[in-house]
Formats: sequence, structure tokens, C-alpha cells
Amino acid sequence: MKRTLTARRSVAPRRGVAMLEFAFVFPVFMMTLFALFEFGRAFMVIEILNSACRVAARAGVTDGVTTAQIEEEMYSFLDVAKIPRSDARIYILDGSGFDNDPFGTNKVSDLTKVYPTSKMDMSKAAPRALGIFRAEIDFNKVAFFKPIWLQGVTLSGQVVMRRE
Repeated sequence: MKRTLTARRSVAPRRGVAMLEFAFVFPVFMMTLFALFEFGRAFMVIEILNSACRVAARAGVTDGVTTAQIEEEMYSFLDVAKIPRSDARIYILDGSGFDNDPFGTNKVSDLTKVYPTSKMDMSKAAPRALGIFRAEIDFNKVAFFKPIWLQGVTLSGQVVMRRE
């Protein structure tokens, strides 16, 4: 009867390999986890800005509402969401430039260039006037960890609605 001898390996050298693997994998895992938190936060803030614009647009398209009241409506919505008023930028723009642009060559970012005085006075707006309600905030103002890869990113929400 032949006996084969099997070499027994000790567990001690394997422990060092496991620590080395952990040292390589753990930072990558943590960066992925923090990135997941930050991108989730960014999408949440975008939805909050969209909702603030939607609430303001619904209030703004009715009769007897001033632009200051609409801005206050947006700011109060952002206050509830714990977004500081000083960090958010709110725009209520006259979108009539889009009515004269049937092929859609104008962009919202171009409105301030094309129509420098395009802030809309909602109390004097004509029926069926197109209003653009926009809210912006720098991501650095609302980020948990302020990651390097999202420096200088502006989050925005926007609603376009016609006056009733």
C-alpha cells in the first residue's frame, strides 16, 4: 500500500495576503460608496429644484400673482428641503423668444444673451405668455463630501409653463 504525503500549508502566510488584498480593495470600495452617496444626493437635489420650480410655476401662471410672490414660493419650498436661500439662484424668465423660434434654435442659457432684460414680471404678463421658472445651485453647496470630480458642477431644475 502506497501512501502519498500531502504537504500541509500553514495559515499564517495566507493572513498577510488577505491583509494586502484588503489594503487594495478597501479604498476602491469606499470611493465607490462615497460616489454612490454623492450622485444620489445630486439627483435628490435636482428633483427638489424641479419640484420648487413646479410649485412656483403653478402659482405663477394664475392671475394676481407678482414675481416677488413666486420667488418667495420657491424659496419657502427650498427652505423646507433645507437648501439655504443664499446658495440658490432663482430665475423667472420671459420665454417669448421661443414663440418666435419655431425650429427650436434658442436655448434657455441663450435667453439671457438674446434678451438681457428677460426677467418676467408675472403681474403684467399677457395670457398665454410663456414663463420659464428655473432654480440653480452649485453642487459644492449641498454636497456631503465635496468630491473633486464634481467641482464646479451646477445643479438645476426648470419648468416651462404658459400663463392662464
